[in-house]
Amino acid sequence: MFAKKSFSPSRVFEGTYPLTGFLRCPQCGTTLGAHRVRDTLKDGTVVNRRYYVCNSFRNRGSRVCSSNSVRADMVESFVFSGFPRLSRSRKCWRTSSRRST
Repeated sequence: MFAKKSFSPSRVFEGTYPLTGFLRCPQCGTTLGAHRVRDTLKDGTVVNRRYYVCNSFRNRGSRVCSSNSVRADMVESFVFSGFPRLSRSRKCWRTSSRRST
């Protein structure tokens, strides 16, 4: 008689967002969070596009901030291509050790 009336579809998405919480919005300074868009192309194929979007915009709307979305694949390739260089830099380690203390 009191069966569950609401239904929550299962979240089926295989992608990851490794930079969530590390990227900052240039407008308000809030972290950028995960967002994805599912598009259907003219030929009928379905494409999932991943983005990082301002969390203030997602949670509070356009009165607080604008979207400031960034394509996830582009920013991840940019960050991870320069990461080995940064990890070998002594200046980077000195800066990060000051922040952690």
